[in-house]
Amino acid sequence: MSFEEEHQRALDFLNDEAALAKMVQEIEDSPDADPQLKADLKGKTFNEYLMEKAEPLRKAWNEVAANYKGHY
Repeated sequence: MSFEEEHQRALDFLNDEAALAKMVQEIEDSPDADPQLKADLKGKTFNEYLMEKAEPLRKAWNEVAANYKGHY
């Protein structure tokens, strides 16, 4: 499978709320799942979890972009 196909497959999965909810439920039900991950996911959708985890990266990106605005 090409990179583009894998990328599209990942995007399709992230846009499938039912599949994501099933994955979260499987993580919550799994005795082998990381306890911290279980705690982080509790009461959230997977997309909410991803957005929360991405916030520091988004802030850093915006700071870098603001510092270099007009320099390229």
